[in-house]
This record gives sequence, structure tokens and C-alpha cells, in this order.
Amino acid sequence: MWFVMDILGQKWNIPILLELINAMNSKSRSLNYTDLRNLIPDISTKVLAMRLKFLVKEGVVTKIPNEVTPKKVRYKLSESGRALIPILDDLRKWSIQYGDCDNQTCLMGVCRHAVTIQTVLK
Repeated sequence: MWFVMDILGQKWNIPILLELINAMNSKSRSLNYTDLRNLIPDISTKVLAMRLKFLVKEGVVTKIPNEVTPKKVRYKLSESGRALIPILDDLRKWSIQYGDCDNQTCLMGVCRHAVTIQTVLK
């Protein structure tokens, strides 16, 4: 259970995972560091780097080296990361029903992450 707390309990891990889920519907199915930084503007560069390193180390995210530019890498969900998709969807639903999320559009699938999670689950 502590493993789950480490993965989902860290402040920025869920937003990172949600963006990587969203990327699964894109052509590349992955994001680079700059993409993530732009999609999650409130996270500092240091924390983003630390969280990505942690998620890669734990096997939830896969780091893909760029063939052309070795210093540039992309990130995508690993198999165990993809297994978290239904759990994150349940957390989203729970947050709408019991938490502080009062945005009913999320429950109806209008929210960007809700649409992505529901698409991936089909």
C-alpha cells in the first residue's frame, strides 16, 4: 500500500500522469519535458524533473531516448502506468461526488482529462 501512496500521493504525480494519459491519443503517444512543463505551468522545473525521475524509477513512466538528439527524451506511460487509468478515473468520479470538485462538466465527460480517460478505457 505504501507503494501506491508514493505513486499517487506525491503532489504533482497525478497531473503528470493525466497529461501522459492525454498524450496516448496523440500521434507520438508521448510527451517531452517541455511539453509537460507547458501543460502543467504551476510546477517548477526542478520538481518536474524530480517527479519524472521518480516515476521512471518506479516503472510507471517509460523514458524514451531521442534517436536524433540524445539529450532530448520523451516520456510515456509504461504498462503499469496504463494500469492506473481506471484507478485515476475512479478518483476523478469520487472527487466530483464527495470532494471539492464542483465541476459537473468533468463527470459528463466535457473536461479534457475526463474525455481522455473515458476514451482510453473503451
